Amino acid sequence: MAILQSIIKPFGAFISKPGKPLPGGSPRLTVHPSASKTCIVTERQLDDIWIYDVTSRYLPAAEANPGRHKEAPSRRVVYVAGGSFCMPPSSDHWKFCAELARSIPNVIISVISPPLAPNCPAPDTIPHLKQLFKSLLIQAEENHETLTFAGDSSGANLVLTVVLDMLQQFPEAEAPDSILLISPVVDLSFTNPEIKQVQKRDPVLRLDIELSTAKSWATSWDLRDPRVSPLNADLSALKRRNVKLHGILGGNDLLTPDAIKFQQLCDRKGIEGEWLLWEKQMHCFPIAFHYHLPESVQGKDWVVQVLSQAISKKLKPEGITADRFQ
Repeated sequence: MAILQSIIKPFGAFISKPGKPLPGGSPRLTVHPSASKTCIVTERQLDDIWIYDVTSRYLPAAEANPGRHKEAPSRRVVYVAGGSFCMPPSSDHWKFCAELARSIPNVIISVISPPLAPNCPAPDTIPHLKQLFKSLLIQAEENHETLTFAGDSSGANLVLTVVLDMLQQFPEAEAPDSILLISPVVDLSFTNPEIKQVQKRDPVLRLDIELSTAKSWATSWDLRDPRVSPLNADLSALKRRNVKLHGILGGNDLLTPDAIKFQQLCDRKGIEGEWLLWEKQMHCFPIAFHYHLPESVQGKDWVVQVLSQAISKKLKPEGITADRFQ
């Protein structure tokens, strides 16, 4: 992993720089062939948002045995991919979501295509997603599914801020079973002094680019507004509704100092969940699993175990040698 990070670092500004702006509204996505090869991907719309339901064509290896048929899905993971609030899922995201669908028993991975900045900034997109999330939770209840919202980077920010805003505005609305965050953005102001120290080690993200995209996302809202910066939000609804909050962080990621503060806040508020901090790992390292990097593969396996509800508070996932929050 260290060798790869040293190779990537000179190209970090190019990697994290936003692409060409997309039109307003929910972009219709092209499914990457890697996902459709091993999974069934079904396109649908709900509340004017494109959704891509990914299910495995086969039983997970751990459950496969002669004569056994696939069971109807009993859990759903709603996934929002990162991309600086302005880019659709990459091929890496499709591979990751397909791997989750193949590895987690009886699951549907629902990839959401939210409206994106700059044509659809937070003040426009978040109310739209709030209605979508309410609809998805109602459908999950009707279908007897457990539901987890998950995302990476800016996508992790979106699932967290939308759920918090929804449960505060509608206290009796259906609530998810859990939320899973991979390398989340939790404070768009980026004022934590520790960030500049981590920036020196971060091979992927650049602080000036992150701050610029944050401003294009927040627009008229203050960067510290809890609707876009959950580090400043009231988390009491998660405790009240017993929503578990999980997260995985890399030590060489400039977003991690704020994410650590957020995890500590969750701990003080009594919000249950599994958190893994892996030193010397880059931004969103589990999503790089398909490059066969050992730490990325183990990080992905940790995510699979958490989403499969296979981790107890006293058990560290087998094969993982990393620091955990206590």
